[in-house]
Amino acid sequence: MILTVLHILLNWGGYKDTALVSISADYEEIFGENGIYSTGSEYDEWYINGQEGEMPDPNFMVRGKECLSHVYFYIPDGNDFEQDAGVRIRSHSHRDERIKQFSLYSREKFSGNYFFNVELFEGSKTHSIALRQGFMNAFAMYIASDRDIAVQRCIPANVFLNGEFWYSAYIQEKYNESFFEQRYGLESVEYYKKGITDDIIKFLNTYDMSDEFAYDKLDKIMDIQSYIDFSCVNVYLSNCDYSEDSNAVIWRSNKIEDNKYGDGRWRWGLYDMDLVNDGFRGENDIWDTVTNAQLDSFNVMRYWAPTVHEQLLFSNLKKSDKFRRNYVITFMDLVNTDFEVSRMEQLLEEWGENIEYDDYFFRERQNYILDYLADEFELNGTLKSISISINDNEMGHIEINTISPKLINNKWTGKYFTDYPIEIRAVPNEGYKFVEWSGAVDSKEIDIMWDLSDGGTDINATFAKK
Repeated sequence: MILTVLHILLNWGGYKDTALVSISADYEEIFGENGIYSTGSEYDEWYINGQEGEMPDPNFMVRGKECLSHVYFYIPDGNDFEQDAGVRIRSHSHRDERIKQFSLYSREKFSGNYFFNVELFEGSKTHSIALRQGFMNAFAMYIASDRDIAVQRCIPANVFLNGEFWYSAYIQEKYNESFFEQRYGLESVEYYKKGITDDIIKFLNTYDMSDEFAYDKLDKIMDIQSYIDFSCVNVYLSNCDYSEDSNAVIWRSNKIEDNKYGDGRWRWGLYDMDLVNDGFRGENDIWDTVTNAQLDSFNVMRYWAPTVHEQLLFSNLKKSDKFRRNYVITFMDLVNTDFEVSRMEQLLEEWGENIEYDDYFFRERQNYILDYLADEFELNGTLKSISISINDNEMGHIEINTISPKLINNKWTGKYFTDYPIEIRAVPNEGYKFVEWSGAVDSKEIDIMWDLSDGGTDINATFAKK
């Protein structure tokens, strides 16, 4: 009966272009006395009889409480499947809301499979998913998916419970050991939902990070570039609900493997980006500023955490000249690519957001955050616009610092502070060779450091057939 109703919805109910997740479970297992959604008999008895003594946890607040369900998935590309799975109430801060959100787990005891039967996300099997609300949490992950940080991929969906529409959400990957093993091709992984571990804290308390030897030694314990990417994304997006101690995922391979990510270094992942979205919604009286676009995310106190400027890892790493250069360069790489204004407007439109309502932050953010970046890192140079061109994009491409920018008509433009030279590489395609750089830089070396303080603003890369 439920599947018949769902097929009617898919064909005539306006749900055909959006993923659909239908959860069917015994009513008592969901809403009964011991159900995952209910308050439960112990709580009810305490509540009715005067609420004396310590309050028992309602059932829906008990983490790990799970029941059997039968789940039907429809994905818009025509892929649909069903299997038995465990269902739980998800989230820490939304459990007491009337419409509660769910997580789903593929269990061998329910279906015989540790992973869901099909690839929900390209290239990896999935053990568990969150059916999570929050546009910005999903969108922020997508924006930064090309950086050296883990992100949870998402699919917009409508969720039904026992045939009744329940809420709109995103099917989102959940961080766990199998997530990292599948995503990065590793055999064994450990991870924590905090952004700094005891071995890193001990190192910072032992070494002076102004010493280049200490910096390089720490880079063997943690991937510093991954941390820089993580910090730059959160700062730019003015995420007011993260710190180095929470709302950040840190992970590493448990053993050395023949794999780029199998070096045993700690790496970072984005987590819980919902309060980026809050900042988009009009005035923000908490920080005594007009909009979130104007927020100095280095120096303004979050809800409960120290400012970025004060946090242990950031404040120690900032003593290093190498870190200061890499942070500023990476930040500007993001400004010029991932957070480029026209790209943001295009993506917001593709994701179905009202541009007039939502894109103010991205249109205005650079007007403020670049000044805050310059103040935080005591930059004395100027912000200079540059252009890099090649003679034929069929012959090769260019790499700048941490990015491989998309060229339009064989040309790319960006902006950087003149305090630090930028690193540029010419990459010939198969059958071609690099010839020379010309313009502001005259060189035949593939890799060059372009000192923007010298005055020139344009360089050209020339390729030729071998």
